[in-house]
Amino acid sequence: MGRSKPLLPIGDETFLGHLLKEIKASHINETFIVLGYQPQVVIGAMPDIPPITVINPNYTLGQLSSLQVGLREVGERDAIIMCLADHPFITTEVIDSLIAAFESSGAPNVVPTLGGRRGHPTLFARSTFQELLDAPLDQGARVVVQAHAEEVFE
Repeated sequence: MGRSKPLLPIGDETFLGHLLKEIKASHINETFIVLGYQPQVVIGAMPDIPPITVINPNYTLGQLSSLQVGLREVGERDAIIMCLADHPFITTEVIDSLIAAFESSGAPNVVPTLGGRRGHPTLFARSTFQELLDAPLDQGARVVVQAHAEEVFE
């Protein structure tokens, strides 16, 4: 693309700005941002970016490499919700429904669906963190979701 995806415009906001607004309005209590391509450009363009920003110097290895960088920072959280900057239409309602589904089901993975198709973001329980850290980069987080296929809450 030659540009930083988080800074792409969506209305009068950026992808990342819009996503952060939705996250802030949700029941998520802490946000970690993993930046890859041109992180200083993103930080410079968004001075009010949350303080927990992590840089993935190996972002060219794919999304899982960024998820792994983030997982190393989150500590002993019960779960994480992985939101992608190139999916800016994630809503507060979707985020909160993932949290509610996790709290009621205890499932290791919770994914939203629409018309029978899985979408984003994905919730990963702490019980899957080590598997995500050990997963092959060329297979992505999908391999962990597939390993728990019978336990995924849609």
